[in-house]
Amino acid sequence: MRKLEDFDAQQVMREGLEWLDAEARRRYGLAFQSLENAQQLAILETLSENPAAGHAGTRLFAYMKEHVIHGFYTSRVGLDELGYRGNAYYVSPPGCEHLFG
Repeated sequence: MRKLEDFDAQQVMREGLEWLDAEARRRYGLAFQSLENAQQLAILETLSENPAAGHAGTRLFAYMKEHVIHGFYTSRVGLDELGYRGNAYYVSPPGCEHLFG
């Protein structure tokens, strides 16, 4: 199986969106964008539950998940959640004072 990084972004997006549309038509007879939120969610949940399936839909899901996580944790809000304080020196790693005194 090819790794996600072996695919180019446009190919992943194009093929993934085509897969979503085809799956929506197969299940519900409508284009993905025409589905109710619950129907769209049902399709997306199948992708998140079986990421190893290796088809265009799971590649799109993995690609989008990776980029959303990266975007969040490089934003101010994400950095605040991580407790990032810039370049700082700690006498012991935070949360591990019992090991490093």
